[in-house]
Amino acid sequence: MTAPPTLNLSTVIPPNPTTVRGQAAKISLSPKGDRLAYCNGRSVIVTSLPGLNTPSATIIYSQHPHPVSVARFSPSGAYIASADSSGLVRIWDILGSEQILKAEYRPFSGVVRDLAWDGESKRIAVVGEGREKFGAFFLVDSGSSCGELGGHGKVVSCVALKGARPFKAVSGGDDTKVVFFAGVPYKYASTLSSHTRFLQSLVYSPSGKYFASCASDSKVILYDGSSGEVVSTIDSAGGGGTVFDIAFVGSDDSKMVSVAADGLAKLWSVPAGEKIGEWDLKAGHANAGDQLVAIVVANGETGVALNLLGEFVTFDVTQPGSIKGRYLNPTKGITTAVRVSAKEILAASWDGNVYRYQRSKAGEADWQVSTVAGFKIGGPVVTFLQSADGKPEEVYAVGLDDVLRRIVGGKTDSLSLPLPSAAKGLSVSPKGDVYVLTATSVVLLPAGSSSFSTPLSSLPTPAPSALFASMNHLAIGSEQGKVYLYSTSALDKAPQISERNRSAVTALAISRDESYLASADSTGKIPVVSLPSLDLKFSQWVFHTSRITSLCFSADGKKAISGGLDCSVYVWSTERPMSKVEKRNAHAGGVGWAGWLDEEGGSGEVATLGSDGALKLWNPK
Repeated sequence: MTAPPTLNLSTVIPPNPTTVRGQAAKISLSPKGDRLAYCNGRSVIVTSLPGLNTPSATIIYSQHPHPVSVARFSPSGAYIASADSSGLVRIWDILGSEQILKAEYRPFSGVVRDLAWDGESKRIAVVGEGREKFGAFFLVDSGSSCGELGGHGKVVSCVALKGARPFKAVSGGDDTKVVFFAGVPYKYASTLSSHTRFLQSLVYSPSGKYFASCASDSKVILYDGSSGEVVSTIDSAGGGGTVFDIAFVGSDDSKMVSVAADGLAKLWSVPAGEKIGEWDLKAGHANAGDQLVAIVVANGETGVALNLLGEFVTFDVTQPGSIKGRYLNPTKGITTAVRVSAKEILAASWDGNVYRYQRSKAGEADWQVSTVAGFKIGGPVVTFLQSADGKPEEVYAVGLDDVLRRIVGGKTDSLSLPLPSAAKGLSVSPKGDVYVLTATSVVLLPAGSSSFSTPLSSLPTPAPSALFASMNHLAIGSEQGKVYLYSTSALDKAPQISERNRSAVTALAISRDESYLASADSTGKIPVVSLPSLDLKFSQWVFHTSRITSLCFSADGKKAISGGLDCSVYVWSTERPMSKVEKRNAHAGGVGWAGWLDEEGGSGEVATLGSDGALKLWNPK
């Protein structure tokens, strides 16, 4: 039996990690030093180091039912262990094309704050905010206990296991204590009380000769890896603020890097604890965004720091003071997007930013991501982005602050017009006229104008829900399932009415030759009618199972593409209505936008963005 046509994933541009103020973020470096693993919502991201010249395939693992709090590579490099806010630990394969689950355990109920593998990839320690206990040691293959993690009176926030025999373990928590364990099985050995505030991170050196701790008291403390005795103390490593993370440099245990709330990364000699280098990684971000909350060092050369904003900053560990690059991808889901060209997409995120995706040449996998000037993380979320077919480089944006803005060349220009009320829809006609749908009216910004008019001061429905403008038509969808069709040259006249939908209209599209009007609804149905008669053309596009969020026709009108909250993307044919190309589970949490990149070239390359914060490119298969 022939397999149904589908979309073949070619490129993934992942989101950046989510962070929590006041807590160290947990990012993991692969044993080869070429990939990172980190968490974003319910997903685990496995991707190349930022700026790597030979990027590897990105994995987005979204099988956790709750937000993921930590993910770590096994020392063998074959598996990742990830844990979530319910206490569930999943161990899964990363070498094959599919992420096959090896094992699943719940050592305690509650948020897992950290986990660690032993050097043989046979044992795991997990710690966190358990209801009945704060941590556990268990065997990877069976889940059986291999020790008791005790000695703490409050939440345990970090843990590390010695990689070489004799095995040891250390844990740190909000009770300011570092607890030392001998193993295996792991048993309580001693309590180390050198810190005076919350512990943030613990790490063993590559050989196991030392381990180090950092905390909110601004200290970094180095210990003997076998006995737990203090070797040296750096009293003000964080300049008086929290030191969030530390990492050893190279394999000789001679240096380590710390990152702190002051935005500085510092290089220390081991075991003396003398500062031998410093990098100022601040970029002027507001709301403590420059605080550095995680650090890894790849192959003894490249430092990768993460700030509270979710931005990766890379630097050369061998050259103090030098910064290689900054990489800020979305940290939350995508609300809307617009195609600017075959090499550029603008996308708005729930984090408040509008992101500009660009690649050097159409068809290539190398994409650069930057932010659009005029928007910022924590600012009003942009809910609509639209451009005209004839001038795609001019993009109009409306956000939750109810202001219409224009984006040209990657930044907002001087146009900033307050709306009379909250926007329900935004569309730009091929002539460049900008229509904004509100709860009570349609306002118009004519092409070349800088002020609104109100061609529709009252609407035929009390609950408008969607809008689309073509060269000669203006379509308005309603919560009652009706579509009202106006002539753009006679908006004062009564509209035609189409009643083909049985639930709220959520997206509208008119083909460029104005032959078809498609109306998608909250139950996943897309009836298509002929224009201007509104006679039903076909009604076979019914395979979505929930609200459709995105709908558009191809340039030639022969195809349409849709995405929805059912996480699916469909490519439909107007010539063969029963024919479809589908991709289920395209984005965890739902698809926010779907469209073609090469509209005129005929390659059929599809781009999608979704609630997982990722940009994905697909080719028909």
